[in-house]
Amino acid sequence: PARADRPANLKSASKTVLATLVGVALADGTLRGLDDSLAAMLPADARALDPAKRAFTLEDLVTMRAGLASTSIGNYGAWVSSRDWVRYALARPLVAPPGRGGGPMIYSTGNTHLLSAALTRATGESLYRYYARALARPLGIAPRPWPTDPRGLYFGGNEMRMTPREM
Repeated sequence: PARADRPANLKSASKTVLATLVGVALADGTLRGLDDSLAAMLPADARALDPAKRAFTLEDLVTMRAGLASTSIGNYGAWVSSRDWVRYALARPLVAPPGRGGGPMIYSTGNTHLLSAALTRATGESLYRYYARALARPLGIAPRPWPTDPRGLYFGGNEMRMTPREM
């Protein structure tokens, strides 16, 4: 049923939209820098974490080098069935050293969902509203809401919908 004029689920290309929104938030001063820590971005969620996880940076999450075990592929169902997607992602074990000089990139939708939570907190508005105001409308894209997690945070990294031309 795919057609050029019909919005389609971007699937993982949604992660690119999230990364673009991080860039917009850095440019407009909503976020200070790529070295902002998780503890600064999400203090309530980071409070009980070990120091290595509290030190994750915005850059670690955008580049998927936080070192957390993935929430994607074989772990996806358990993650999206959990009561709190943010806390579930943060509870994943460290399987590689975080950061640029650390381990490999580990593909994980949990990383970009943490970005959704961070952008929601930083902007004071939902990710959908920020996306619509700061990116979609200025580019002539019709903003369409997409699913939220049990907390009401817009899904960071999947389920966005755009037409091929908008993409």
